[in-house]
Amino acid sequence: FTSCTKLTSVSIPNTITKIGSNAFVACNHLSAVYITDLNKWSNITFEVIRFETSYSNPLSIAHHLYLNGELVTSLDIQEGNISAYAFYGCSDLTSVTIGTDVTQIGEAAFYNCSALKSVHWNARNCITPGTDRSLGVFYAPITEFIFGNEVEVISYGLCRSMDQLTEVSLPNSVKKIRTSAFQDCTNLKTIHLNDQLESIGIMAFSRCRSLTSISIPASILGFGYYAFAGCTALTDVSCFSNFPAKLDYGYGIFTPEIVANAILRVPKGTAERYRQLKPWKDFGTIEDSLEPVSPIDEPDPDPDPDPDEGPDGPVQLSVDYVLEMGESVRLMPLPEGIKVTWKNSFPKVASIDEDGLVTAISPGATRIYATARDGSTAMCFIAVIPKKGDTNYDGKIDVADVNVTLQKILKQETGE
Repeated sequence: FTSCTKLTSVSIPNTITKIGSNAFVACNHLSAVYITDLNKWSNITFEVIRFETSYSNPLSIAHHLYLNGELVTSLDIQEGNISAYAFYGCSDLTSVTIGTDVTQIGEAAFYNCSALKSVHWNARNCITPGTDRSLGVFYAPITEFIFGNEVEVISYGLCRSMDQLTEVSLPNSVKKIRTSAFQDCTNLKTIHLNDQLESIGIMAFSRCRSLTSISIPASILGFGYYAFAGCTALTDVSCFSNFPAKLDYGYGIFTPEIVANAILRVPKGTAERYRQLKPWKDFGTIEDSLEPVSPIDEPDPDPDPDPDEGPDGPVQLSVDYVLEMGESVRLMPLPEGIKVTWKNSFPKVASIDEDGLVTAISPGATRIYATARDGSTAMCFIAVIPKKGDTNYDGKIDVADVNVTLQKILKQETGE
């Protein structure tokens, strides 16, 4: 239907399961989409060329969705999946309820829903887009995000970049907050963590720049790296565990400038335990002023984690990298805690050790594969470029590089 400029409405029958990329591009007068089955619509595959608007979905142009002749202003989806881009651009939508048995929601499912203010999230353990390059699920001016009492996992990037969200409370059913769940919620001032929470994922609250204090319950067993990095207003941290929580991958939880100026409050009689370990010992002030929730001489609940603990799969690798020669980066397979084996297609370009540390060796490209215990495999792409000024590609910048540059200039001037 490309460039059907007189097309004003379209009815999508229940038999449609897939719409190709750019199917409705340049249908500039399209103003209404009509459907009769919400579940069928939610499961249509909308093909999208990466980084382009979802012109496969006519709703992204029309903005007004009608279900059985009624304008859709709210949604209540109780089960199944919601496809990527399903409600992209639905400008009349003001509230969404996601039921307990919704198991997967695709990328940008509620992107550019300009009137969406309220979400009631009841999904127990819903899969959401799991890469840093994805658009996430929601991109809307959401001010209220309510979690139901059966939610077990806060999904990957679920509330990322909700810059009008100011307060969140987690019910006691929640056990895990996954990677980037609240990343870049720049106006989030208050987060109530529940007393049964076990883990906070990689960069879960990073760059929540309005967060001034956080209370970490005693139930926490571990953090992903940089869980609170870039929370520049954070000045007060309370940890209720008698033992400092363990860190995943050996990275810090906070950025150094935060801990240097913040107060760490811990249970009475436990300050010395916290002063022995990073990042806790780096806090400017440590006060053992909290009332212990259990006897402080009880054994460490997780002294040496079983190396076989963690999910079996499926595994994901979320980011590709461009590295200069000599640079290193540690790959972080998802979900958190998963154990993998590594395979490297071109070891002469970059090496990788058993802990996922990649070191760039020579210009070129390689693919790194991670295989989990369930047999699932994920791949990321590593490109290696020379250091700036390393004209002879030997990994060093010295007089030999000057000579190579002079020879190139001479050839240009003489035409040889």
